[in-house]
Amino acid sequence: MHTWWKAVCDEHRETCVIFVNSIARTAELLADDDDIITAWMSEHWGCKLRLIHMDADLDACAGYKHVRGI
Repeated sequence: MHTWWKAVCDEHRETCVIFVNSIARTAELLADDDDIITAWMSEHWGCKLRLIHMDADLDACAGYKHVRGI
C-alpha cells in the first residue's frame, strides 16, 4: 500500500501528486510524470502550497483540478 501525497494550491484550486511514501517508490511510480510535476511546481512557485494525504483532506479538494490524477 502506498500513501500518495498531493501538493495543493488553494489559490488556484489545483492539486498535483508529487510523491509517495518512499523515495524509491516515488521514482518508480511517478518517473513518467516528472515533466508534469516539475512544470506544475514551477507554475506554483510563489503560491502557498500545502501537502495532503488523508481522505478527509482529499475529499475537501473534490472540486479542485487534479493535474496528476492518482
